[in-house]
Amino acid sequence: MRQVTGPDGRRWRVGRRWLPWRPKNRDLDVPDLDVLLSDNPLVALLVVIAVVLAGLLLILVGFVLIVAVEWLLTLIVLATGLTRLAWRKTWTVYARSSRSVVRRKAVGWAASKALIAQMAEEIERRGRPSHSTPE
Repeated sequence: MRQVTGPDGRRWRVGRRWLPWRPKNRDLDVPDLDVLLSDNPLVALLVVIAVVLAGLLLILVGFVLIVAVEWLLTLIVLATGLTRLAWRKTWTVYARSSRSVVRRKAVGWAASKALIAQMAEEIERRGRPSHSTPE
């Protein structure tokens, strides 16, 4: 991935996509814990201890799951990338700014590398890449 700034000052990221899908952003909603606390200080202390222990357990389990999923995704990306390199598959090259995304296709690693350089040069010269794919 390469970062380029156009003459208008807008920053672009130019690179190739390794996977055909894009990860989704998910916001986590934390429940309100005031309902669990009562007037009895012992119950409140036990609830706080239970919440802290549950939180630590969730962090540990979550960390293990995240590491396992990350390794699995790394293996998938590696297998996908090696397959693409071996069989000269089509790469999607993108140029993304805060306001727009331009995608173009290139066959083979070297062609995608050249297309990235070409799109970066177009951004530096004109402020945005052209939409048409060169022949």
